[in-house]
Amino acid sequence: RSFGVPGLGKDAMSATLEALGYRRRDALAFEAKKLRAHWLSPPAEAPELPRVFVSELEVERLSPGAQDIIRRHTGQAEALGEAPLMWGLLAASTPWEAPSRADYAALAEESEYAAWTLAHGYAVNHTTISVHRLGDWCPDIQALCDFLESEGFQLNRSGGVVKVSPDGGLLQASTVADPVGVAFGGGEEEAVPRAFIEFAERRVLPEFAHL
Repeated sequence: RSFGVPGLGKDAMSATLEALGYRRRDALAFEAKKLRAHWLSPPAEAPELPRVFVSELEVERLSPGAQDIIRRHTGQAEALGEAPLMWGLLAASTPWEAPSRADYAALAEESEYAAWTLAHGYAVNHTTISVHRLGDWCPDIQALCDFLESEGFQLNRSGGVVKVSPDGGLLQASTVADPVGVAFGGGEEEAVPRAFIEFAERRVLPEFAHL
């Protein structure tokens, strides 16, 4: 997740990965959430590495008040140049000063994505595990969900534990995001959601079912 401002959006994040051999792929748009995104495939010499999905919030489409909050904070990160991704991953910190609780709450009213990014910076929002690659011990996503719940994991039940795409080819589930303590400016601290794990099962396309 990132803010779509010069030097700190998805292109800046991708630059770090492309320097390591990753290749940019399909561009995507999520109009309702005001997001732009694309994914990157791993280097040809290391296909076992994960794909990476990067996104950015279209800041210019938010209210003037929300834009002001975001630009006040991102303006502090200009000295990082094109390194926001590495800052987020290696420093486990935001590239700007801790926001106030009031700024976080104001963004949360308008965009969960904006509030999350303000609080956590360029940290990983979630990772996805391909259920169809887990082998014989896990026959399908429902079996995996049953196992996880039996072990005490809390799964996201909004819309049902297992979500199915309109064509039935993709099934998804996820854990509930773990809350972590965030130290806001002024000494306030509050537990807010951070990262979660997604599980995805892709079924064989009908045209390849005979293979």
